[in-house]
Amino acid sequence: MQRIVLLPKIYGQYQNRLLSTIQSDIDSLISELDASIDYRIIHNNQLQVSIMGEDDEFISNLLAKEYGTTISFSNLELNAKYVGQLTDVGKVGYGIYVDIGIQDNKKSDALVSLHSLRKQLKMNKSSLREIVDAYVFANNLPLEIEIANIDSKNKKIDATLSDTTLRRYEDWISDDHERLIILGVTQKMIESALLKTNHASDIFSIENLGRFEFGLQCKRTTRASGIVASIGPYLKGVPINLFIPHEVQEKKDAAS
Repeated sequence: MQRIVLLPKIYGQYQNRLLSTIQSDIDSLISELDASIDYRIIHNNQLQVSIMGEDDEFISNLLAKEYGTTISFSNLELNAKYVGQLTDVGKVGYGIYVDIGIQDNKKSDALVSLHSLRKQLKMNKSSLREIVDAYVFANNLPLEIEIANIDSKNKKIDATLSDTTLRRYEDWISDDHERLIILGVTQKMIESALLKTNHASDIFSIENLGRFEFGLQCKRTTRASGIVASIGPYLKGVPINLFIPHEVQEKKDAAS
């Protein structure tokens, strides 16, 4: 038997639907292989997959490649890049924590310090709250980070935002399309809500930020706030945040 813990989190108001979706995706992926699979959501909303059968090792490797898996602290590499999800946003004032899926006895999230955020995002005078507000940082938002320091004794990790993450936000700010950031849903749920409210034609594209996290790029003539008001009732309890380029730029200019 093989047992792995997948990187995407199964969380939120529609946790059962997310679980059903990923189960269906995996079942389709391995439909012609010899194995049975047991799914269990464990601590930190991570999905543990137990695989039994002749093809268990092959399937384990296949799922690791498709979804990513959690890692141990001892396997962290300095200067390496990892994709994780924001956690405990706003609980401290000295930085943001990114859960990169470290599965050890002691929870270890990577810290991107306020100093690093100010420098990388060019908001030298801003508080953490102002940066979080400007960039619409929220729990479970996927971000890629780069490991800057590993304190093995105290199980602490310092990180910076990766070039990929910085380019994403630079592109979003320079783009005049407003965006909705929706976390903890499937793409089918979003598409259904848009169709029911006759807003499908107002969306230029749906960007995959993570397995269950999406950015909706509005058409230039569409205001994101209007979309939220319409689809909100069909996605009750789901975090929907607005990324308005000119507002972000104004906040950056005021803090530079």
